Amino acid sequence: MSSGQPAGAVTSWKSLVQGDGYLDARQRQAFEQAIGLVSRCLHTTLDKPAPRSSERFSLRRYVDGLEGDFRRDAGADPLMGDAALTASWIVQLLAEQLQEAAGSRTDW
Repeated sequence: MSSGQPAGAVTSWKSLVQGDGYLDARQRQAFEQAIGLVSRCLHTTLDKPAPRSSERFSLRRYVDGLEGDFRRDAGADPLMGDAALTASWIVQLLAEQLQEAAGSRTDW
């Protein structure tokens, strides 16, 4: 697997959430690895400079465009694809919360 995961590692989000809501040591380690993958996706994609223009910055347009960037940066690895999609959801949620706090509409 291209994500560098050891043999027997969790290969999907679904395999982390099965059970009674408690994590055993292996599941906790896998969950922490998943957080690391999402964090890596956030850094990889968001550390790239955004195109600048003289017009006003559209947060919605920027956030909407990030999902494709996250997916492209993740490559073909399905686990990295899950991490990339999760990273995209996190950014969208943050943007929605920011606009809600500012009293703006959040029709995403």
